[in-house]
Amino acid sequence: MPYIISSLTADHRYAFYEKTSGNVLRVKKEILIKGGANVANKKTLLTPSGAVTEVSEQDLELLKTNIGFKNHLERGFLKIMETSNKYKAEETAEKMDVKDKSAQRTPEDYEKEGKKAPRTRKGK
Repeated sequence: MPYIISSLTADHRYAFYEKTSGNVLRVKKEILIKGGANVANKKTLLTPSGAVTEVSEQDLELLKTNIGFKNHLERGFLKIMETSNKYKAEETAEKMDVKDKSAQRTPEDYEKEGKKAPRTRKGK
């Protein structure tokens, strides 16, 4: 079963359209790829590096025809992994270090820019 590994911050729905009899486009199918990378979990405050979504072989072939999906693949935000081992896919997700523009900024991001990170309220 193939997996899509995402380093996108938000979930993303890839839509596929068909023309109706009146030549109007309508959504025929949507495929959801989970995001959530670089967003702190409210309970643990951990920020995962990537998210893993299992897709069918048919959905994967359909995704490969979607312009937005292909763009995300080319830019390194998504990776296709064809394996029967979900844990191997999750391990790969942890190694992805590409962040999209909506990712939360970390103190390390400020350091890379030569700036001082804003103070946070630790311990209230």
